[in-house]
Amino acid sequence: MNSSDLLSVYDVFTPSMPAREAFVEREALNDRLIDAIRTPGKQLIIYGHSGSGKTTLIERKLFEVYEHHITVSCVKGMTFEQVVLDAFDQLDAFLLVGGSVQQSASWNAQISTLWAQVSAAKMAMVEARSERVLPPQLTVQNLARLVGAAKACWVLEDFHKLDPEEKEKLAQAMKMFMDTARNYPAIKAVAVGAVGTAREVVAYDQEMRNRVAEIEVPLMSDAEISGIITAGAKKLRITFEKPVRESIVKFSNGIPAICHQLCLSACLSAGVGVTQSSPREIRKPSLESAVREFVESASDSIRDRFDRAIRRERVRKYDNYSIVLRAVCEAPLEGATIGELSSIIARIEPDYPVNNIGRYLESLMTDGRGAVLRKDQASGKYFHSDPFIRSYSQAFFRDAMSTSGSSEKHSAVAIEDVIREIERMLEQGSFKPKVRSL
Repeated sequence: MNSSDLLSVYDVFTPSMPAREAFVEREALNDRLIDAIRTPGKQLIIYGHSGSGKTTLIERKLFEVYEHHITVSCVKGMTFEQVVLDAFDQLDAFLLVGGSVQQSASWNAQISTLWAQVSAAKMAMVEARSERVLPPQLTVQNLARLVGAAKACWVLEDFHKLDPEEKEKLAQAMKMFMDTARNYPAIKAVAVGAVGTAREVVAYDQEMRNRVAEIEVPLMSDAEISGIITAGAKKLRITFEKPVRESIVKFSNGIPAICHQLCLSACLSAGVGVTQSSPREIRKPSLESAVREFVESASDSIRDRFDRAIRRERVRKYDNYSIVLRAVCEAPLEGATIGELSSIIARIEPDYPVNNIGRYLESLMTDGRGAVLRKDQASGKYFHSDPFIRSYSQAFFRDAMSTSGSSEKHSAVAIEDVIREIERMLEQGSFKPKVRSL
């Protein structure tokens, strides 16, 4: 085997980066996504659960149509002016040097002035973080014209993190991109965000309703998750023992990022760092090590999601979120309907008013509450969003009921319980069946 044929395991299994070597086509989405990208003037809102593969999918498909795209990663507290400035700054690489885009003489004369204003605005925002006003020429209209002239695409990652006031400005910006499509048919703005947030942008401007494609990226099917394992294993010249493969598929719970992480950790545990010169098999001890490492490394994230789920904003008679979440813990692995959860809650808190259970269940599916639950639309059953959250929840409530002390103390001791619970699941194969419809 030539050294040029060797791939690092970090290039194959990429939990924190878009997949390339272990990319799996998602046939159900491809046609709709490509049609929307190719339709002149059509802007896109791509949404889905965290880790569902939104970034990987859109990046792959954009490269099939556009030579390059400009990506701005939105963060909490970011202003829309900062988003626009970042886009102008990235356009520098395409338009400032060499002038590969042919424009009128008057427009080319304006470009150098624009970049001077970009530099000045960047300095102003560094020196005064509260600065919200861009220089006159750094408008969305000029940004749209430059993006169109560069035959590029503007991608806004995690748009849901922007404050409502800034999202309203985003809606206006997308409308401007639509209007600019008269002169630049290929111009495109793509907003990528969390599940349930697409309407937040469209709702600000009703004119956008028929000019924006809202595309949900669902969680992967078992077959698609298995496809990641197969593709990666082929690149590294390894195989995953059947029980190991099945466990990774079920622990991933439709989230490709978890699959990549478990595969990566299992390979490293087995001593697989690059493409193997002769076939290797990844076996159960490597998976057990990978699961333990995943839980320990993700403990802060898991704990944070759980703490957000049971957070009490003010003291009421009942600790509603804890009661509802504990009921889901006591339900079967495949979940339970509102009626079934009401029966469980009646045993936990006999006098609890069950009329509002649905509202708390829906809230526990949002990012604000850690997205610890999901719902199967076909059966109406609510269940934990991944096995790690379920195990943590069970360990927490078991500890809380048997030990006095603060919630912080319970959280601190829960991780070892989570690991023991997951080891039991691995031993018994007692996983939650895959839900068909999300």
